Amino acid sequence: MGDFIVGFLDLVGSKEDLRRVDVAESEQDKRDRLEIVVRRLRAFRDDFYTYLSTAGKIESEYDAACPESLRARREAKKGNPVKLFVFSDTVVIHASLESSQRQVPLESCWMIMMAAAASQLFSLARKVPIRRGIEIGCATELSSTEIIGPVVVEALRLESEVADYPRIVVGKSLRSYVESIAHAECSSETASTNQDFAKIACALIRADIEDNAMLDILSPWLATVMGQASYEDCLQKARAFASSQFEHFRDSGNLKLAGRYAILSKYLNAERPQEAEDPSRVMAALLNLARRNRR
Repeated sequence: MGDFIVGFLDLVGSKEDLRRVDVAESEQDKRDRLEIVVRRLRAFRDDFYTYLSTAGKIESEYDAACPESLRARREAKKGNPVKLFVFSDTVVIHASLESSQRQVPLESCWMIMMAAAASQLFSLARKVPIRRGIEIGCATELSSTEIIGPVVVEALRLESEVADYPRIVVGKSLRSYVESIAHAECSSETASTNQDFAKIACALIRADIEDNAMLDILSPWLATVMGQASYEDCLQKARAFASSQFEHFRDSGNLKLAGRYAILSKYLNAERPQEAEDPSRVMAALLNLARRNRR
């Protein structure tokens, strides 16, 4: 038992797709309909791990510039493997936040947050809407991939009761954790490094009009992870998808879903605030700090 970061996600509309499998007229039709859902789940899994690996390169670039003494201390506090398991149309992502020194490794949090945000945008571009809740808290592993605990229940609540439309809602504990590190006084090189990465995590969070925190897929950090051209392409496709869904549900008289996609469309087309942090400047500052420490 210990602290975990847990993400709970639901493929919007897939329950209806799975119900249609049973009413299919032929076995081939059943297989075809089931394969649609399977492909969506596999695509999400592959996208998530791809962007998790890409986010890791940012940290690796920093580590390569660090002095060996600091690099060794950071290695001892790195996060644990990220695990994922699927049941029905639901995916649960989790990683233990325990370390040999009983300190919560920030890397597990910000890398999962970055990968989740990037894969969310990519999913919308693919016309696969996903709702998610992500939080940190107490849990225990039942097997190599299965997990149970109050944090799983809370992540599920965030996804099913708070998210409402395709987005990633961030729990209060996770938000508080990264914000506390980002604003803490630093007494060591390791603490200073953790604070810089916490600031990246904070840059991925924004609040909605009800002050619910969510991962910001408009954050300029996503372009750093995805590449500027890929990011812009995905964003344009996501905007087109949200707009088309709004029009579809409005014209069919489903005002509830039309309203949800109207909110999503408005968000995706919003302008970035002028004070948004420039990722290239932050990375340059991180690398300069590492090189100074190396001397």
